[in-house]
Amino acid sequence: MMKALCIAQTRPNCIKLAPLAAALTREHIEHLFVLAPNPEDTQVCDSFSGELDIPSPVQKLDILENGPVRYIGSLMAHLDGILSEYKPDIVIVTGDADASLAAALTAAKKGIQVAHIEAGLRSMDPTQPEELNRITIDHCSMYLFTHSPTADDNLRREGIPEERIFRVGNILIDAIHNAPVQETPPSLNGDLNLEGERYALATVHRAFNIDSEPVMKGILDAFCTLQKDIPIVFPVHPATRAKLEGFGMWERLVSHPRIHALPPVAYTLFQGLLRNATFVITDSGCIQEEATYYDVPCLTLREHTERPITISMGTNELIGRNAARIVQKSREVLLGQWKHRKVPEMWDGNTANRIVDLLVQALG
Repeated sequence: MMKALCIAQTRPNCIKLAPLAAALTREHIEHLFVLAPNPEDTQVCDSFSGELDIPSPVQKLDILENGPVRYIGSLMAHLDGILSEYKPDIVIVTGDADASLAAALTAAKKGIQVAHIEAGLRSMDPTQPEELNRITIDHCSMYLFTHSPTADDNLRREGIPEERIFRVGNILIDAIHNAPVQETPPSLNGDLNLEGERYALATVHRAFNIDSEPVMKGILDAFCTLQKDIPIVFPVHPATRAKLEGFGMWERLVSHPRIHALPPVAYTLFQGLLRNATFVITDSGCIQEEATYYDVPCLTLREHTERPITISMGTNELIGRNAARIVQKSREVLLGQWKHRKVPEMWDGNTANRIVDLLVQALG
């Protein structure tokens, strides 16, 4: 019987494990899921893995090292023992998290085949740590599962053989199909005064934003201006809150009654908030895709994106981090000056099944 090991570190990884688990179970493939959140991700990863009912067996690793180098090194040491004991035929990683990099490197060093879900994504910004992770994971992988023609082209340019590239669609859309959207409960609507109102949804967590005091001040300045036009619902990642408190900005944020700073919310509730939002302001890669699927205008606080299909076919626009531009683009949305999306090919909720079918053909 084929054996697979999968790993998750962050919210997006946990979300994508749920449809993958269902597809592996359907084919009676033995699998072990390893959750390895670093300290700042533990609360978020725990809440999502529990809510999405990721099935046993799950092994939770408590990696106490802060900083990517120590975290990756510690995780590789743990995984070396796990892989030697479990002896999987395939290690499956998703996205660009440090845990995915650690798992791909450890498996490749041990001669175990690697499958990468969301292969071929490139921001073309070599200063992003995630870009180094994406490239390295892809070149460690035997099976590269992509979600768009652009991703295929990126891999071909880097010399990846055609027979290792498989376009399968977007597994994030599987998660949306498999986990019913929870509409905002009346209690939360009442607390936020959102009943019947338009609102903007905001998320900010990327290191290139939250680690810079001037950048965070500009984003906060924009939010403080925009809240006069529309309420802002802002689920705050623990790492983002810690930075805001460290910069002395937290009290300013929560002093505005129309900026609703919430702790991280459940996945299905977040999907309800996103689907019903007037627009979203974010630096998340996955939310660019989710917003495209829901046809919600997405203002992305970046200069580059590894998901250009969300711009060419979706609702996404890169707006940088300048406060005046954030306000300008938000007001354009409020005036109805925005594009609508076309759902990209194979973003249909069947990606995990296609992945597992291909692995069964190759390894079964």
